[in-house]
Amino acid sequence: DTVKELSWWEPVLSHRAAIILHDSNFPPNLKMIRKDGTAGEVWDNKQGVARAIKEFAGVSFDEETWFDSGVGGPQGWRVMHDPTCSGLTILQRGV
Repeated sequence: DTVKELSWWEPVLSHRAAIILHDSNFPPNLKMIRKDGTAGEVWDNKQGVARAIKEFAGVSFDEETWFDSGVGGPQGWRVMHDPTCSGLTILQRGV
């Protein structure tokens, strides 16, 4: 479970840590869009990574659009999300 893993690592990470998570955009229609505009299919992971990020960082966002929570969200993590392809999200603490 991604939330448990993030919670386990959080106490041992630096106060200026960054966590990079992939597969953070698995849209309900199971179609992803690449940077070159072509589409591909993804499996149904029930948006598990996106759900874990939202719960862990205490933010809400549409995983199909660009998102930046700005400096330190409610849990102290800045969340920067790129929906391209299957999604890439960076959590950054101490900014």
